[in-house]
Amino acid sequence: MNGGATDRKGDCMFVQFIRQNYEKILTAALLIHISLEGVLAILRFGFGFTFAAVGPIVIVLTPPYFMALVTLYVLIFTRSLRDEYVDKLWQRAARSFSIVVLTLPWLWIITWTLKGLMLPNAKWLPSDPATPLFELNGVDTTSVAQNQVAGMDFVLGAIWTFGPPVFALLYKWHAWRDRI
Repeated sequence: MNGGATDRKGDCMFVQFIRQNYEKILTAALLIHISLEGVLAILRFGFGFTFAAVGPIVIVLTPPYFMALVTLYVLIFTRSLRDEYVDKLWQRAARSFSIVVLTLPWLWIITWTLKGLMLPNAKWLPSDPATPLFELNGVDTTSVAQNQVAGMDFVLGAIWTFGPPVFALLYKWHAWRDRI
């Protein structure tokens, strides 16, 4: 058809290549993403560098970081790039990912409940119920809406950044379990 660029099913060579090497591509994108995220975390939190100090490093590492993240997104969301076996592993990983996502709020609630039970005298809640919670942390109580938007922005950013690697790790775990 296309001078040998397609096979009998009509898939282009690029799609065939991805199907044949799906796990290798996923692993490479996952390792690049995790290693670059780790380098930045070590520089910022391990050595205490400010963003201004690591700015040039961030500029250099941003393109491969986003390429790895986009690759993970494409591999996760594009069903036509998976064969039957990979799709079964993907479905198992999707079930596990949904369990993780639905369990996280409960872990949060349990953690705060245990903290309250184990450390009843800790100053994590005000003794006077009329005291606004935001004043404890030195936050202006008139900007509660701004804090809520900043909190939603943080949660969405964390999900956008860490969701694909978690999904890919779950996929790799299911692939490993399938091999043993």
